[in-house]
Amino acid sequence: MRSIDPETKELMAALKARCKAIGVTQEELATKLGVSLPTLKRWFAGTGVALENVFQLLNALDITLNDIVSVLPHVITKTFTYTQKQEDFFLSNLEYLSYFDQLIQGKSPKQIERSFKISARATRKYLKELEIIGLIEVHPHDKVKLCVHGEPVWRENGKLALALREKAIAEYIRSTASRRDDLTLFLHNYSSKDLAELRSEIVALMQKAQSFNRRSSIIEGHSMSYGLMIGLAPFKLSFLDDVKEI
Repeated sequence: MRSIDPETKELMAALKARCKAIGVTQEELATKLGVSLPTLKRWFAGTGVALENVFQLLNALDITLNDIVSVLPHVITKTFTYTQKQEDFFLSNLEYLSYFDQLIQGKSPKQIERSFKISARATRKYLKELEIIGLIEVHPHDKVKLCVHGEPVWRENGKLALALREKAIAEYIRSTASRRDDLTLFLHNYSSKDLAELRSEIVALMQKAQSFNRRSSIIEGHSMSYGLMIGLAPFKLSFLDDVKEI
């Protein structure tokens, strides 16, 4: 049985509180939505609620899409930082970083074996090295306990962060450069006032993107992984200044 995400519980509790605040009973809300009272109560408990159901509740409770962020509880996402030793190890062994990411996502060693078609011998090696650098504890029957909790945060400007940033950007550009609608580079001139306004708009867009990402992780339903690259910095194509004698 799938456990209920604490943040999903808190989201639904916020919607339940909204229901009470505007004086709508659960019986009235269930009738308005065309669902049974037990179903609505399960949703408010965080069970079996999909993204579509959340939007139904928002509409019924007169909350717009832009209000979703204000409805969400102010939960601080847990994070952890790799030690220098761990970052140095991953820098030379990126496959171990990939494996550990699968563990963070809640997958068991057996599930990872099946997904990536690796051998039991490879699994034991992954687990042994990750235990040596202090990220997991391995118990009998390949039961794994994480020694860290939350989302990993790489050291700012550390070797691992810089290397993977360059790798990720290069891969993203290669995969999207041929699709005009997915990746566009604008070369414009801006005044200082307009530049400040653009930067403000970019910050707002990034915050919205982060809130949407968080929403997709706490509400049951289908979502896909996307790359979102935003940049605004002084830049000039080098070949435009490459005038030489011919």
